[in-house]
Amino acid sequence: MRYFGLNLPEKFMDNSWIVKQSAFKEADIGKYESLFSLGNGNLGLRGNLEERESTYRKGTYINGFYETEPIQYGEWAYGYPEENQKIIPLPEGKLFEFYAEGKQFSTADGTDHSRILNMKEGHMIRTFKWKVRNGLVITVSITRMVSFVVPSMAVQILRFKFDGNINSLRVVSSLETQKQSQDPLHKDPRAGSLSGADSLKKIKSFRDGLMDVCGYKTKRSNLVLAAGMDHLLLSGEYTAAEYRQKEGGSSFVFDFTDPEEDIVLVKFLSYRQGDNSDTAIALCRADLASAGEQGVDYLKMEQIRYLRKFWEKSDVKLPRNEELQKVLRLNLFHLVQSSGKNGKTSVAAKGLSGDGYDGHYFWDSEIYVVPFFQFTSPEIARSLLLYRYSILDKARERAQELSHKGALFPWRTINGREASAYFPAGTAQYHINADIAYSINRYLESTDDLDFLVTAGFEILVETARFWYDLGNFIPSKNGAFCIHEVTGPDEYSALVNNNFYTNIMAKDNFQAAVKWYDWLKKNDYSSFMDITKSLKIQKDERAHWETAAQKMYLPFNEEYGIFPQDDSFLDRPVWDIKNTPSDKFPLLLHFHPLTIYRFQVLKQADVVMALFLQWNKISFEKKKRSFDYYEKITTGDSSLSAAIQGVIALELGYVQKGYEYFLKTLTMDYDDVNGNVKDGIHTASMGGSWILVVYGFAGMRVGDNLLHFSPHLPLEIEQISFRIQYKKMQLEITLEQDFITFLLLSGKSLNLSVNKSIIELFRGEKSVMAISK
Repeated sequence: MRYFGLNLPEKFMDNSWIVKQSAFKEADIGKYESLFSLGNGNLGLRGNLEERESTYRKGTYINGFYETEPIQYGEWAYGYPEENQKIIPLPEGKLFEFYAEGKQFSTADGTDHSRILNMKEGHMIRTFKWKVRNGLVITVSITRMVSFVVPSMAVQILRFKFDGNINSLRVVSSLETQKQSQDPLHKDPRAGSLSGADSLKKIKSFRDGLMDVCGYKTKRSNLVLAAGMDHLLLSGEYTAAEYRQKEGGSSFVFDFTDPEEDIVLVKFLSYRQGDNSDTAIALCRADLASAGEQGVDYLKMEQIRYLRKFWEKSDVKLPRNEELQKVLRLNLFHLVQSSGKNGKTSVAAKGLSGDGYDGHYFWDSEIYVVPFFQFTSPEIARSLLLYRYSILDKARERAQELSHKGALFPWRTINGREASAYFPAGTAQYHINADIAYSINRYLESTDDLDFLVTAGFEILVETARFWYDLGNFIPSKNGAFCIHEVTGPDEYSALVNNNFYTNIMAKDNFQAAVKWYDWLKKNDYSSFMDITKSLKIQKDERAHWETAAQKMYLPFNEEYGIFPQDDSFLDRPVWDIKNTPSDKFPLLLHFHPLTIYRFQVLKQADVVMALFLQWNKISFEKKKRSFDYYEKITTGDSSLSAAIQGVIALELGYVQKGYEYFLKTLTMDYDDVNGNVKDGIHTASMGGSWILVVYGFAGMRVGDNLLHFSPHLPLEIEQISFRIQYKKMQLEITLEQDFITFLLLSGKSLNLSVNKSIIELFRGEKSVMAISK
């Protein structure tokens, strides 16, 4: 039998498919724990070492599995959220202890330490040498994988190779809850803080041979989980296997006396939710039994098969640029690892790599992550959008609680309830409604998924349009324009403003989408139209109201500056002196009171510039240019979400070198730890942003008028770049070079495109080469 990941010589690996840590450094522990996280959208294993020591933060997570806790307010007001949800670190199954001839291994005892993340095959390999004494060196290899095919399963394979005679080896394999320590002076709101040991209560267990499964229940949210482990010895022979039970978990102790061959031990892990502990435990047992019967080679081959299909659709190729290629693949790999695929979960700001932001879902999902899947794996995009539909009733309740009609989606959440305790930068970001509607509308335009329209999408468009119409007003002093007051836009360095440009133009788009699909259903699927209008009690005048509000939407524009003001009062504030602000005072949110920041023209992230991107065909080139030039100078980039969008617009405006610099910052946000906080988890939005910069930035792709548009801008530093997209069930390959852009229709009969405003027609299997205008 061949043990995957254990015998592959490094010289045969394509370096653009692997991320390698060549030495162990204390300062890099947290960074590599995040970068080397493994997941499948349901289960995530943070990349901490097997030892209990040398760890920044252990973590094993199930997407959407959370505990609640009361939110403590010094002063409470009506409508404040009462409970927070926090993702829970689950019982830790990555733990091992190693003893050779009575001596316990410590990380410091290891030499030639190496970890390799293989993104092509979906596993991580750790190797090190342990000199036990003169004449005895043990080479240890540990392979770790989280299965994409069995979403509840993970596997670890340990191999011990002996150089010299050894009398005894002991391996302790554990599964136990962990107490997480938190620095009491740690005040970064982006970090998480919940302890699994304090949140989970062990209620039942089952043991059979080398299998042990424990049932747990959360103390407040009443969610039930089973966590189990099983073991399989593939090489060697143990002389004793002892079971030890402990508070919060258990261990198996394997003793090997005078081993004469390599020892290979497999550990299977399963994490299952259930309505009760008996159900969850039964599911875990079935997982572990099946894995033992099928073996590790089966899991390996299914993993490779899954990822082969993923990369065929999703890979972005950068020939002759190995380092950028590697980092871009790392970003895309983390996106598919992090994103929910069951229609009941989404993608958290930190994915499944850590508990930063408490594991909450934000607008990042719809605006930064869905576009990638929409054009590469539409079924995943659909699942992410279905999550929003699954919480629609709670969004209706939240709107009612705030005295509004329709539905108001939470700014940050796991279970659908608002979890933001600071409403100026939380609930007031009403644009979340329009972001979700925008994502649904663009998904429908590019996929023609009419089943989703009828069963979920249109209902969300209706309820969000109802919300906007109730929230805004036709203001006489603005010549009867439809205005929206007391909101916060994407830029969280301004709050509770009137007529935030981004919010207004996105609400307009929300209205227009509701009207468009209302008309489409009425014309093309009258039966479904009647069913939905009856179910939602859509009144005859509602469509007209949405259309009128869209037509009269107030979009502020300053003639003197020739730009779109971020809001009604933004240009009346003094400009923050970014140039003379000490570097150790960034991000501003950690060093200045919000009121201080709110009084200045200073941006945390793209706001108006985000609108220039998303509403690309509704704003003239000149207005885009003047607005971008103005806002770029006062944008701090304190948010990892900003650089990608600034880069796309810079490229569209012809600022190619500047766009490339934003691309590098976005691309390496985590790999180079640009913001200094990757230890708390990856930045999924920035990772999605790196794909957006390639496709929407360098290739200049846009979607509008039932057509794909391309206007390429390739920096000199990149000789060639190619990628594939799926559009209306057709697959298209695009290759971008300095002077040419080449299209190849891989599936579908024919497709019309717009390239630099010229229409071309593609036929399947035929290449079309277009010169790029400089």
